[in-house]
Amino acid sequence: MFDDNDDDPVTLTVNKSYANKYQNWREKEEKQKLIARYGSDIEDSSDDESEDDNAEDWTDDVEKEFLRCYSILKKRDPKIYDSNTQFFNTPESSSANDSHETNKRKKEKKMTLKDAEIQYAFAEAMHKDDDHNDKHIQTTGKKSIIEEQEEIKK
Repeated sequence: MFDDNDDDPVTLTVNKSYANKYQNWREKEEKQKLIARYGSDIEDSSDDESEDDNAEDWTDDVEKEFLRCYSILKKRDPKIYDSNTQFFNTPESSSANDSHETNKRKKEKKMTLKDAEIQYAFAEAMHKDDDHNDKHIQTTGKKSIIEEQEEIKK
């Protein structure tokens, strides 16, 4: 059994199906840890960014205006200190900004169950706090010193 005279080489084989299952299990475990630590917004974080990947708003005219404005800044032209000077005044850029703003409104953050629960708990806490203050006023017949000072500040 443990003879050094054995000439047969020892081979180690890996069960590939078990290795794949184990790898998938570890990935799911890591994902659960991330969700527990940072919340469920991990997967949607790349969608929430408002980067312009296709550079739809960056046209040749906008680039020319930008370069013109940049050169004025580099030269330290006195026009940059004049509040009436407009550096970007093409109607195309304003319409592009309008379309960009409407896209932002459409891409508002989705309300998740977690967000709804937090909002509900906050509203309940505020409601209970208001009820507590009202009961305090009713039982004592007068407000506390802190409450009176807060009213004076208002």
